[in-house]
Amino acid sequence: MTVWSDPEDFGLVPLGSFDYGPQDYCFNIFAVWQHKETGRLYYAVDCGCSCPAPFEDYHSLDDLTVISRPDLFKEMKSGAYQPLHESDNAERLQLMEKILLG
Repeated sequence: MTVWSDPEDFGLVPLGSFDYGPQDYCFNIFAVWQHKETGRLYYAVDCGCSCPAPFEDYHSLDDLTVISRPDLFKEMKSGAYQPLHESDNAERLQLMEKILLG
């Protein structure tokens, strides 16, 4: 059971995710969740080759980062998480809009 595959078991609602970085036989994912009861925002990034599953080592809320809306926007805009493909950038912008509209 992980926050990626079973978010509801942790009281989380996935708000979305986007890919960043190279994707040849690997994944680079920036994901955002919101806690149903508290409304807190959480995010995490994970990357790896095609063998492991994304976020397979994320088994509790403690494995995620609690973050404020303004800080989440800063993080999503940072150079470290810039999508390489236009379709991934569209996913990032849609996620930012979803978070903005709350």
